[in-house]
Amino acid sequence: MDSIIPPDVKVSFFKMDIEGSEWKALKGMQRTLRSCNSFITEFLTPGLRRTGGDPWAYLAQLADSGFTRIFDVDAMRETSAAELKDRYKGLTTREEQQLILNLYCWRAERPECVPPGA
Repeated sequence: MDSIIPPDVKVSFFKMDIEGSEWKALKGMQRTLRSCNSFITEFLTPGLRRTGGDPWAYLAQLADSGFTRIFDVDAMRETSAAELKDRYKGLTTREEQQLILNLYCWRAERPECVPPGA
């Protein structure tokens, strides 16, 4: 993304749904992320693993980029990386493949980005 979006363009929001390659996209958009306050990402653990990623490292990567707050869009409530990890413990492979989440992530210091219900 950083190679496509000009440096003077400020991105305020984006959505990523790239079937497990989200972690790769984040690596190539560090400059763009610095100007962004919130985004939605698909969280599909089998897809992340299939592309060589680690689901929990991806969530850590988000936090390291400043996106420390997570809202589970499907459950309509705020969650955390630790809670998500606990949620996946004990799931069968089939159950995990069926659990596709959309996570709204935002910077804690940006209260205007807090979704209703969080």
